[in-house]
Amino acid sequence: MKKILALVAVALVAIGSSFAAGAQIEGTWLDPNWNANWTLGADTDGNFAVTLSNAKTGKVIYTFTKKNIDGDDFKWEAGVDGITLTFSCKKTLRSYKFTKGLSFNTDLTLDIDPQWKQADYQVVMKMVGNNADVSVPEVKVEVPEVKATTPSITVDSNGVNVSGFEQ
Repeated sequence: MKKILALVAVALVAIGSSFAAGAQIEGTWLDPNWNANWTLGADTDGNFAVTLSNAKTGKVIYTFTKKNIDGDDFKWEAGVDGITLTFSCKKTLRSYKFTKGLSFNTDLTLDIDPQWKQADYQVVMKMVGNNADVSVPEVKVEVPEVKATTPSITVDSNGVNVSGFEQ
């Protein structure tokens, strides 16, 4: 059983790694505590950006790009928790972590680590917009009716004969 679980974990990490290498987390999620939208995707120049905006007015509060975050670029990782995007910003004095778990829902977890205080902030956000309503289609399986009969088995010089099975 442990070997099977280990193989499943390795497969999930491999799938997650290939997903992270070939795709990024994109879309808009609502932080209900602050009535703020976090949009992950391409900016006007086609480069990846994270935009924080007011959910009611749409006014952009801040746009994080590779030009204004610490380091060279956003850091993408894949692991048993899912796909993770991390970056820090000196101007906002915070580190950010977005995690999309390995599940069929569209929830995104945001962790913010402010540099000036001990308490971190965490929220699970729901996706908003065109891709927000992700559902699994209903699958119907029809089983044909089977008549139950008692089979008859006879043994003679010609061999074994079985009868009485009907569909």
